[in-house]
Amino acid sequence: MARAEDTEQPRPAADLPVAFAVRTSPIMELLWALMLHEGEPTADYPVRAGRFDQAPGMEDRIAGFWADGETCFTELFVVAERGGVLFARDAETMFRGLEAGAAAPARFEEFESESAEDKIRFRERIDRLREDPELRQGWLDLLRDVWSAVAPELEGDGGRAVARYACDLEARLKPGGRYADLEAEIRYDFRGMLPRLVAAYAATGREVTAVPAWYGRKCFVITLTDRLIVSVGAPPRPPGPSEATRSRARRLKAMGDPTRLAILEACWRPLTVGELADLMGVAQPTVSNHVRILRDAGLLDQVKDGQRRLLANAVAVGRLAEEMSLAVAPRT
Repeated sequence: MARAEDTEQPRPAADLPVAFAVRTSPIMELLWALMLHEGEPTADYPVRAGRFDQAPGMEDRIAGFWADGETCFTELFVVAERGGVLFARDAETMFRGLEAGAAAPARFEEFESESAEDKIRFRERIDRLREDPELRQGWLDLLRDVWSAVAPELEGDGGRAVARYACDLEARLKPGGRYADLEAEIRYDFRGMLPRLVAAYAATGREVTAVPAWYGRKCFVITLTDRLIVSVGAPPRPPGPSEATRSRARRLKAMGDPTRLAILEACWRPLTVGELADLMGVAQPTVSNHVRILRDAGLLDQVKDGQRRLLANAVAVGRLAEEMSLAVAPRT
């Protein structure tokens, strides 16, 4: 028997590099749409309040389906994983996978994110879906009707807001980041459970997937076989550039002047302001002004060798290029 001191213990989450990824998921939107919260403040979550305006009676159908004391359809994620459609983007593909996953052979999921009572509840639900074709069809019918009610919003303003927020998250949650990066987004640790789970997944190199959601509230966490999923609500915001986009614009503007770009390109090796003035063919005060703008943008560093030489920050320039690439890439 291994003793505690002989067992390698996970280091605190803050010390471990985390395999972060950011992905959008119709399954996550479906789960949040299904989730009912008694007394939910409509002013805080207006898009949730109106999601069934065109589908009267939907909340009663959702509340009455399981009637087992839990209104969260957590089993949806296990079924989606079994059916291989956690991140399917096409609705028909998603529902075919859910049908297959609900009927798939039994297997054991840890449900580390759930209480002992909820572990029993969700395993019973999954067993019932597998064993009872009529119940399974009723479950799928409910999910399809919920999806039909919310799909127009997700294909319009909601989808655009989630795509913008996913881009922002990708800039902040990079592979190899730390738990603090995620904590800054959600500001809630589930009474210590989340940092413990992140540490465990980071220690084994498994992915921690952040999933923004239009219908999300504060946060949702579920452990799956190969990944820990953390959902964060996409914050409603007025039309226009996000702060992350404005930050990129400031850095791009710093490089937008031909002389400044030439200075940045010349500083692949350390150079003084005087050397740069000679290379650019302009006065030193002019070069100094350009240098200040580039340094303020974090793109140019001063080398501490006693001569105040300047060197391009290749990491910052590469990060900007990566952020721009992510910003225009299709969300997966």
